[in-house]
Amino acid sequence: MFSRSSFNKNHPEKRNGEVFLTNVGDHDREFLFLEDDNYQRIGWKTKRKGSVAYDVNGKEVYGMKPVFVQRSELEKAGINPGNLWPSKGNYRLIIAWVAGVIVILTIIAFAILK
Repeated sequence: MFSRSSFNKNHPEKRNGEVFLTNVGDHDREFLFLEDDNYQRIGWKTKRKGSVAYDVNGKEVYGMKPVFVQRSELEKAGINPGNLWPSKGNYRLIIAWVAGVIVILTIIAFAILK
């Protein structure tokens, strides 16, 4: 079994100097009338879409594609590529952040609906 971080660090399509960033939907394959908005929204200039996406256990995920970014671009932006994916200790921070986002979105939704 792979942990999320160990598998991503060794993704089979990762080129020298690249870091696995995420998987995005392969809308071209499933829905020909939709654009691949998730990929387009990734703001890194050096982003590159791969061919085969994998889950955290190393099994192929159909309908998804991996995205890679040059390590140097992340470092130039002040991001440590080794910390892209949180360790188990950081999940509390992520949960708190997600909860905050949900509260903010709920407030905005109620304001719009009034």
